[in-house]
Amino acid sequence: MKRILSIIICIALLLCGCSAATSTPDEATPATPDAAATKPPTEAPTEPPTDPPTEPPTDPPTPKELAQEELNAILAGSGPSGKASVSVPEICQYPDLPTGCEAVALTIALQAMGCDISETEFASRYLIIGDDIVNSFVGDPFEYGGAGIFPPGLVKSAEKYIDASGAGLAAFDLTGTSMDDLYKLLDKGLPVVVWTTYYLSWPQEMDSSYKYNGHTVYWYINEHCMCLYGYDKDQGTVSLSDPIQGKITESAYEFEQIYNEVGRMAMVLVPVNGEW
Repeated sequence: MKRILSIIICIALLLCGCSAATSTPDEATPATPDAAATKPPTEAPTEPPTDPPTEPPTDPPTPKELAQEELNAILAGSGPSGKASVSVPEICQYPDLPTGCEAVALTIALQAMGCDISETEFASRYLIIGDDIVNSFVGDPFEYGGAGIFPPGLVKSAEKYIDASGAGLAAFDLTGTSMDDLYKLLDKGLPVVVWTTYYLSWPQEMDSSYKYNGHTVYWYINEHCMCLYGYDKDQGTVSLSDPIQGKITESAYEFEQIYNEVGRMAMVLVPVNGEW
């Protein structure tokens, strides 16, 4: 019996040994490399080159914008030369335009710039008439009961003529401009329409005041308009084409006092082709 039991134990041990010999431990199996890890790196996809963004096309400057640049350059330039005189005509406001000095002074400047227009034609066809003295002529310039017009309205009247005639000019309001800057315009051959008083008498101020473009201006009983066409620093004089007196020479000091007192009101015509 013991012999049989011994045989059975031996057979069992043999079977266990065979199983252990044929089994393969995990650490003996070589690791299979990850396919993704062994794949050569690829470059990131690139976008096709694009042109840099372009600004939208802009409209070319208008003739008036070009004239404004020229005007700005003149006013920003060096001081006046000391003496200048522009060729201008004499035009009398009487008897046709007893209260139309602004239309006459502007006509003097227009003719000096080569325009073929009379003072009566300008006043009847182009002078803007209304009840706002800043932007229109109040009253009738052909009558003694007329009042007047300030630079914004006279500039608009000039533009009305320029648009109708095709004159190569642009009109600008110079209100607030110093005398030295007006002299710079004369140096360039540009006469200036200026607001002053009859015979350079001291302004007789009324209660009416007006505001525009940051300026406060007053209406004067003796308000008048002339065309400034020359100056002489050494002599201390200015030259004016007065719709009442014709061409006159006055003290620059006295004229500047009146010019400043009435509000430094002025306007100018500038060629749009850059030829002075």
